Amino acid sequence: MVVRQRLLLIAIAAVAAFPTSLASNVQIKDSIFRSLGYSIRQSEDVAPSDWEKEQFNLQTKRVRRIKAIKPVPGYTDTYHRFTITEEVYASESEALARLNRLMEKPPGMSAEENKAFPLRIGFQCRSTVYIVSTDAALFEYELNQLARKLREFCK
Repeated sequence: MVVRQRLLLIAIAAVAAFPTSLASNVQIKDSIFRSLGYSIRQSEDVAPSDWEKEQFNLQTKRVRRIKAIKPVPGYTDTYHRFTITEEVYASESEALARLNRLMEKPPGMSAEENKAFPLRIGFQCRSTVYIVSTDAALFEYELNQLARKLREFCK
């Protein structure tokens, strides 16, 4: 009995020591995007840059590129498209610090990246920061709507 209790305590301590695993912090599942009318075009884990690690202590990062299933009203071949970046931090306070510096540009951005950089919104879900962005000013209203809807899934 004592051995089981000790093993249980060790297991609890191990889980508490590593709260940043991507799987345990993911709040917005792929199925949510589909339910909102988007298909996932690409989903990949990306290594944090040196700048992200040094400035924010970023632990893990996943980037999803999504595209609306239906065209933009009034257009025949134009679809809303967004990038959802999921950044996991070691703590909620680190995530908040990152969110507060969301509009800080990383070094080495291309001219195209620099142009689209302001078209982004972020929100925090525990120790995870979600950044919703687009490269088309035409989609700014929908960008705000999508971020609001995704934020609701973090409650």
